[in-house]
Amino acid sequence: MRTLLAILALSALSGCATLVEPLPAPESLPAGWRGAPVAETPAVAPWWKAFGDTTLDALVDEALQQNTDVRQAAARVAQARALVASARAEQQPSVGVGLGANRRRYPAQRYPGFPEPVPAATFNEVAGGIEAAYEIDLFGRLAKGVARAQDEQRATEWDLRAARLAVARDVVAAYADARVAEARLSEIRQLAATAAALRATEGRLVRAGLGTTRDARDADDLAAAAALSAAQLERTHAVAIARLGVLLDQAPVDVKMGAPSDDLFAAPLRVSVDLPASVIERRPDVQAAWQRLSGATTDIERVRLERYPRLSLTGALGFASNELHTWLTRNALAWAIGAAASMPLLDGGRIDARSAGAVAVRDQYAAAYRRAVVVALGEVEEALAAWQAASVELDAQTDALARRARDRHEAGRAVALGRSGARDRLRDEVAVLRTQDALLAAQFERIAAYAAIQHALAQ
Repeated sequence: MRTLLAILALSALSGCATLVEPLPAPESLPAGWRGAPVAETPAVAPWWKAFGDTTLDALVDEALQQNTDVRQAAARVAQARALVASARAEQQPSVGVGLGANRRRYPAQRYPGFPEPVPAATFNEVAGGIEAAYEIDLFGRLAKGVARAQDEQRATEWDLRAARLAVARDVVAAYADARVAEARLSEIRQLAATAAALRATEGRLVRAGLGTTRDARDADDLAAAAALSAAQLERTHAVAIARLGVLLDQAPVDVKMGAPSDDLFAAPLRVSVDLPASVIERRPDVQAAWQRLSGATTDIERVRLERYPRLSLTGALGFASNELHTWLTRNALAWAIGAAASMPLLDGGRIDARSAGAVAVRDQYAAAYRRAVVVALGEVEEALAAWQAASVELDAQTDALARRARDRHEAGRAVALGRSGARDRLRDEVAVLRTQDALLAAQFERIAAYAAIQHALAQ
């Protein structure tokens, strides 16, 4: 007993030493963003409601409920919570009930000190009772297991948030792609009709000797380009609907888009960015990576604690008898109380191997955390650049459309006054339709950039 206590005391003293180096400090972050003003991000939640499109709102809400990635992430959260409960249960006593019956036969044999051999004997044995066991967490090994499971639970909860953010972004992008394709198809069909009218006009002028075959070929090329654009936009629309179907866990034919709304393109979107440290703090992928790094560090300590002694208390209370009719009598009452300590001495290097593996896992998660920070910063910078470029493009196309509209108006007045022919009016109409199509494309880029930056900022 004294030897056992000495071993436990020495182990306790050695257990006070630090088992593993602490977590690295969080990554240092830049003070701001490249060429972007820093301001408090306005509290708009959820961000997609800024479009004012009720159909879009309904699709996002449905996707957040039905999307398979979100449901898988939610299931992983439930699994992690169950593992936390299981780890906590390891810290609690275990109580069980046992009941057994045996019939034994002992052969005749000689025993030292007995002059005569003991004859063979056959008898019954009936036993039953309650057994309890409890491991005292001397050095915190079980507590480390709980902490490790809690880190994984928090990581899966951040994963769930990341999945929801990604789904919201993808639904907005796919919906905008479908709506813009519908609007552009309308413009392209008008362009095709105008190109056909221009081709007919050029043909009449060629036959009258007032035009050139080159102008007629240009009109043919315009009509062919419009037909090709229409086919590409129909494909874009079909692909966007298919993407929505995947996001909503539906077949494409079951996706209900409803009537288009002009609010999607006219929404007064505004972006303001807060400091990188605040963004990183909100980013679920970064936080999940940090939690997994924390859990891996804790796991190193838990594995190394397997070298230390374990102290368990046991107890049993029940009845035992070799005759059934005396089984539940007072004389058959039996009990036992015990304590046991154990620790590994030679294990063939098993703990060393598991410890080395845990260190390697920690190093992997440290690299993953570093990458998550760098990727997050890069995504914000990329999204800011895309937003700024889309805003400039949208302003340029809006101004261009205003100029083309003025040209068309002036061409219409010139035709009315007899100073120009229908060809000039049709050419100006083509220019207006082309600019309108370019404006729609710029509006889509603005919507996609807005969705991307909200996702990058983890709004």
